[in-house]
Amino acid sequence: MILSSVQEVLWKRSVGVLKINKRTPPPEFVGAAVRAKNTYYRALPGKKTPYDLLESKAKEALGKALATEQGHLCVYCMSRIDDHDMKIEHLYPRHDEMGKGAELSVEYANLFASCRGGEGEPKRLQTCDTHKGNAIISVNPLNSDSIAKISYGYDGKVKSDDSDIEQDLNDTLNLNVEKLKRNRLEAWNHMRARIARKNLNEQIKMYTAFIEREGQVNLGMKMEYAGFLLFMAGRELRKLKGKQKGLRR
Repeated sequence: MILSSVQEVLWKRSVGVLKINKRTPPPEFVGAAVRAKNTYYRALPGKKTPYDLLESKAKEALGKALATEQGHLCVYCMSRIDDHDMKIEHLYPRHDEMGKGAELSVEYANLFASCRGGEGEPKRLQTCDTHKGNAIISVNPLNSDSIAKISYGYDGKVKSDDSDIEQDLNDTLNLNVEKLKRNRLEAWNHMRARIARKNLNEQIKMYTAFIEREGQVNLGMKMEYAGFLLFMAGRELRKLKGKQKGLRR
């Protein structure tokens, strides 16, 4: 389903954290989650959570479903992920002082697909779930109002005027590490250079088509760093339309 206007697409999709539209969880996971909860509450296995008790086939089906509904992009940095090279992220961490995390560890609405985030690298170079650890963040990839508070700079930096979300982006998720900013800019420069070869009307058509396509709820494979590309494409489209309007006078 294509959203009703380019403006609506830009509002919903050109953000620094991927907006997720949850689908129905895979049946292999649903049954395994029930069994894991029953075992957990019956045995009270110390530091383990129901998620830790999931069968491997259930985790495999879960990872595939999460990656698919996210267009094979990391929920945080929007880099490319696949079914076999990703992490299952718990938005609310599994291990918390209140014990709430154990209950939510197999709740599908709390589960997302994340990139590896520089596992094994120094902390300053890690990102996303790997850098986040057991921290609790305020930005919510299921909440349009939350992610609408996020934007980008021309330098590839993701930012927010909301102080809590700004802390999530910079400190907890480390989404402005130099590698990510560079990758966003490279993706945009490649796209812009390709479209710039066309005449003015064709450029407008191509940017409009890109924005509408990436705004589809269940697109399938989405473009890497789609949020930044949408944000920059929207800016470029507004400039081109202004130029077109001036030529018509």
